[in-house]
Amino acid sequence: MTRNLVAITLWALVGAAKTMALILLLTAADTRWPDALAWLMLAFGLVAAALQWRARTSRLGATP
Repeated sequence: MTRNLVAITLWALVGAAKTMALILLLTAADTRWPDALAWLMLAFGLVAAALQWRARTSRLGATP
């Protein structure tokens, strides 16, 4: 149960980071693109963490 909760939380954070980047790009892309880039980099880092978590838990015999 805890493993699934961690995975769900990671993917929810990915969605939030992507949403923030999209909002920044749509509202003030000319001035806020560095902030949007930072949010996108955070999203990609969270995707990597979520995929690593899934691989780690699958090796432990947990259901994905």
